[in-house]
Amino acid sequence: MGSMTLSDKVRRLGERLRLPEWRRFGALLLTGKLMGIAVLMLGILVFNPSLLGFGALAQTADTLKATDIVNPFNTVWTLVAAFLVFGMQVGFTMLEAGFCRSRETVNVLMECIVDTCLCGLLFFAFGFAFMFSHGNGFIGMNWFFLQGAPATYEASGVAFLAFWLFQFAFADTCSTITSGAMIGRTGFVGDLIYSFAVSGFIYPIIGHWAWGPDGFLATMGSAGNFLPSLGMNFHDFAGSTVVHTIGGMVALALSNADTPVRPARGACGTAAAEVGTRIHAIRTGVDFRVDQVVGRAFQSRVRSFGILGKHEQLATFEAAQQDVAHLRGRLAASEVVHIHATDLQQLP
Repeated sequence: MGSMTLSDKVRRLGERLRLPEWRRFGALLLTGKLMGIAVLMLGILVFNPSLLGFGALAQTADTLKATDIVNPFNTVWTLVAAFLVFGMQVGFTMLEAGFCRSRETVNVLMECIVDTCLCGLLFFAFGFAFMFSHGNGFIGMNWFFLQGAPATYEASGVAFLAFWLFQFAFADTCSTITSGAMIGRTGFVGDLIYSFAVSGFIYPIIGHWAWGPDGFLATMGSAGNFLPSLGMNFHDFAGSTVVHTIGGMVALALSNADTPVRPARGACGTAAAEVGTRIHAIRTGVDFRVDQVVGRAFQSRVRSFGILGKHEQLATFEAAQQDVAHLRGRLAASEVVHIHATDLQQLP
């Protein structure tokens, strides 16, 4: 079937709107979206009304602190990096939809979308508080629903909400890494359960150890903290441990806890029947993930708190390391796609 033109799509929409079933479906879908937005706005209004412009936002001159000064360059840099990292979700979606069986495609697409929405709400409510607020060496204990947050995160000069958006993109990435290993192993409810656990508790709490202001790995090597004789704290290169290792280990644990997925068969009884439609999604996902090369270079610099920080040498090393690593990863993934397609075509 050829691609439909815009006029064909409009004509099809008009035909469907004349059917009572489609009208009920559209009304139900619209009602669900409006209810979700209403619940979100109500939660913000109750727990943090300043986000909607209610309450006093201005600070008097005599109470101005370092955390009240927003650096526009660092903030824009952080936002650009966050937008690039969010592009990874498109790559994840296409890659997973390409590698899964046809019967799993809708579940994969829905799971990737719902996972992002669920992660955003959890990270807003308590995930960010667990991970980046002050507390103890194991967990943060402030800023739930972003309540009482300063204008900037610590003394970085990055606007607090920009920093939250940037970290939300990585929380979503960690959860989506897990979803790729669970295709065909769990239903939609199972996806929601482990997404809730990863986004709300596992990733934020472990992430606090390395990236939190008082995490025991972040303060390691200093006097009075964990392993003071070491003389240096834990270094994570652009999420290779906090994001990818956590997501990978959770995926490994969940996949080992369930039975293996059986090989797929196409509609005509052969696995090769799906190659023509699946391989394009796979290659699109692999190619789209190349934005990590740029996004991770940006992100490495953001980890040093903007473009005006004092760790230029470390940041450039991180950026170069991530560039080379992801270029190697793309070559390896492309070869896997090629071998996968060749093997499917040779099956009876």
